[in-house]
This record gives sequence, C-alpha cells and structure tokens, in this order.
Amino acid sequence: MTSVAINTDVGEGFGVWGPSDEGELLDQVTAANVACGFHAGDPDILRRTCADCVARGVAIGAQVSYRDLAGFGVTDPAVAAERAVWMAETGTVVSVSGGVVRIAPDPGRITALCVHSDTPGAVALAAATREALTAAGIATAVPGAVS
Repeated sequence: MTSVAINTDVGEGFGVWGPSDEGELLDQVTAANVACGFHAGDPDILRRTCADCVARGVAIGAQVSYRDLAGFGVTDPAVAAERAVWMAETGTVVSVSGGVVRIAPDPGRITALCVHSDTPGAVALAAATREALTAAGIATAVPGAVS
C-alpha cells in the first residue's frame, strides 16, 4: 500500500498574534514544519507547538520560510483533496497552462503533502485530504515510515 505523509506549517506568530490552537490541525497530520524563518513564532509559541506535536506523535521538522504571497494556495477542501489523491496516485501535478509536471520519480511515490496552518480553513483542508487519501487506499504515515 502506498502511504503519504501529510504535514503542515505551524508555530507562527508572536504573543497575542500567535495561533490560538493548532491542536485540531495537528490531529489531522502526520508531520509538522515548525516555523523558524520569516514566520517564526516567539519562544513560547514554539515550545507549545513542539510539545503539542510530541503529545500527538506528530513528527517535527523545520519551516525555513519566506513571506507568503497573498492568496497563495488552495482553500477549497474538495479541490485540495482531489488534487492530493491525483498527486499521490500519479506523482504529477497539472500546471495552470495544462502541462503535466512530474513531482515524484514514479507514480505512487510522492511522500508528503503540506497544508499551511495560516490558510483559511486549514483544519477542513487537512481533514478532507486525509479522508480522500484513505478512501483511495492511500495510507498516511509519519515521514520515514512512508513505504
């Protein structure tokens, strides 16, 4: 069975401008990239985020990032789920111009997908993606455990 890691970028913010609770999102993913670049949270947010990941068995990675573009990403859960299954099954994405771009060496060998925590509806995006992958017979797993 093919398996895919679902990860998210978390731990962004400073003080009262930090995330209120990323727990629901962490419940849907297998790995988390903790912000340490442009989006880096303050020390309290980063500690809490890492503790929340450990408590849920979510693998921790680093998000070394630049500023996001306004309007970046997919915000419709059904579209995100459909694209995730397509990418996992084919190892490709379709560009805006309609061209097919290979993102994995072989069909079924994509190893990770990312849901940005600051995308509106991130929990719904992650949940829909996980449900669609499972329905397609594609397991979700922590990085390194991907078959």
